[in-house]
Amino acid sequence: MRSWEIKDVKKFMALLLGGENFDSFLLSEASVNASMTMNFDGRLKMGYYSDEELEKRMEEGPCIAYSDVRHIFLECIKGKNTPRSFRFIFRAPDQANRKYEKDLELTENDIDGMFLNITFENGKLLITAAVSQKTFTMDKSLENRWCDNVQKFLVNCGIDWV
Repeated sequence: MRSWEIKDVKKFMALLLGGENFDSFLLSEASVNASMTMNFDGRLKMGYYSDEELEKRMEEGPCIAYSDVRHIFLECIKGKNTPRSFRFIFRAPDQANRKYEKDLELTENDIDGMFLNITFENGKLLITAAVSQKTFTMDKSLENRWCDNVQKFLVNCGIDWV
């Protein structure tokens, strides 16, 4: 697990809510604490989508694509008042897991998920990268690779940290 405190919160928020930079992630869950608290469960729900559409969406993973719901968070957060706090938990799509499995000689039973947590509280924005593995291991090569790639992602987006 690795964390980065973001220097320019306003710039970061413009990328998160107004750009496509985070659209490749799936939204696992989110909460926004502004004039009221709003909690979001990003797990795909059976019965909402047709079987064919659900099967197609599940190929990416068990959660909704952030690109499908980004506009909701823009509406929740925009305005003259800054939210008191918020938290987004993003998940890498399953195809990313498969790439890491291949590169690191892991199996599909090894990776539960690779996550990117974004937390804003007391005026500070913190990004944390973490991996959930299905079995315990002392080998941190998957976690290190994921964290390195998240850091590259931040650099490519022009995001500075402390």
